[in-house]
Amino acid sequence: MGIKWKIFFALNVIVGLISFILLILLLVFFGDINPSSEDYVYLIIFLFVLSVMTINEFLNILLLQRYYPDKMLTKGIRTLYSITSVFSILIVVLLLLGCIISAHEEFGDNKTRSTSGRIAWIIMAAITVLQLIILIMQGQLLRLLRRNHQNTMHSLIDSIGQPEAEEN
Repeated sequence: MGIKWKIFFALNVIVGLISFILLILLLVFFGDINPSSEDYVYLIIFLFVLSVMTINEFLNILLLQRYYPDKMLTKGIRTLYSITSVFSILIVVLLLLGCIISAHEEFGDNKTRSTSGRIAWIIMAAITVLQLIILIMQGQLLRLLRRNHQNTMHSLIDSIGQPEAEEN
């Protein structure tokens, strides 16, 4: 596995674990409060975002472990991968919008703000950038797997019927 795909693997592990831990923490802490109906809307949004991120990252890890460099994806994995990719694009767009809006809130005016809001913005921006990088690389991974599988099949077909080299 090349260095690019090792970095991709590491990014998926990091973001996947972070999103999984945040998902668990969200569920644990949400049970400790007396939620309003508005809180349930936010809970559903965050559950969706963190669940899709977790599934997408671990699916990328599965593809690297099981199908890299040249195995063909099964139809079920391809379908799941397409669905999570579409949702991941939506999540990245939402995260980018959230970063822009929260940056305007935190850095827009000259009021003194607490550092906790700025730290939260930095974490959100970092996760957004990492998710964007992962999204770009997972598109490249699909093309690489397809191309490598086709090349393997073509070389296998070309080798059929050719005499083997004689050993002396």
